[in-house]
Amino acid sequence: TTASEEGYDQIMVSLLLAMKEQLDPKDRLFTRLLLEAPRIPAGALDVIRSYCNDEDRVLLGVATLRDLILRRPAVQHQFLRILLDLTTDKREQIRIQAIHVAKKLHSKDSLTLEIEAF
Repeated sequence: TTASEEGYDQIMVSLLLAMKEQLDPKDRLFTRLLLEAPRIPAGALDVIRSYCNDEDRVLLGVATLRDLILRRPAVQHQFLRILLDLTTDKREQIRIQAIHVAKKLHSKDSLTLEIEAF
């Protein structure tokens, strides 16, 4: 990666982390930023996971994963893997939210096989 890409990645992850600290747990600005970003750095996946693992933010985290799976097809499998991993989480609230979204996504032909294989 180039220096400008590394700078972008650092700024994006810092911004996402700051949003987690500053914004209301239901504020969809987090999702919007990820959907409109020209690219999503690897570090952003950790921030999304942290939203999904936070019981106050799990609804937004899982909804963000759903939107990214549906609207960012080039990288949807990375996000689907995170979602599917959450379907076996030991915490009931997180597991239920992930299962609910996975069931809805199952109807999408491009995702059915991967969901069933999990």
